[in-house]
Amino acid sequence: MASERFKFSDEHIDFIRLHWDKKPSVLVKLFHQKFGLLKHRQVLSKLKRRLGIPKIAHSRILRLLVAQK
Repeated sequence: MASERFKFSDEHIDFIRLHWDKKPSVLVKLFHQKFGLLKHRQVLSKLKRRLGIPKIAHSRILRLLVAQK
């Protein structure tokens, strides 16, 4: 019998949106600490892409803001 597919809740998605600027390895650790769920970084990366959450590598605006502080 196949197990049910895991679905991200709104709380999971809000957490990922809040921490979008973290490296994938850090995001996995934070996600595991918060929810007790260990998801592969590719799963979280695909979810971010599907939700339209930018990657840190493409965030030139963030780099500029950090440099100005």
